[in-house]
Amino acid sequence: MQIKVSIAISRGAAESGELPLLTLEVDAQPSIDPLGPGLADAKAVLTKLQVQLVTRQVELMSTSQRRCDGCGLNRAIKDYHDVHYRSLFGSVVVKVPR
Repeated sequence: MQIKVSIAISRGAAESGELPLLTLEVDAQPSIDPLGPGLADAKAVLTKLQVQLVTRQVELMSTSQRRCDGCGLNRAIKDYHDVHYRSLFGSVVVKVPR
C-alpha cells in the first residue's frame, strides 16, 4: 500500500496544485509494532515540507520587494545568489534575487 503526502499552498484566491512531498510504502497487513511512520519517514516529510515552505516564503518576499514605489513596476532581476537557511530540520539552499 502507498501513502502519498502532499501539500497545497493557497494565497488568497490563487491556489497552487498539490506539491508531492513523499510516498511511503507500508504493509497492507501490518503488525502492531510498526504502526505509523518511522523516524526516518517523519524526518524526510519535515525536511521536504521545510524546503517547500522556505522556498515559497522567499519567493513571496522577493516579489513584494521588487515593486518600485514610484512607478509601481517590477524592478529587473540582475542576478541570483544562494542563501543557506538553517533551522531545526536542517539546511535549505534558496536562490534569492539581488
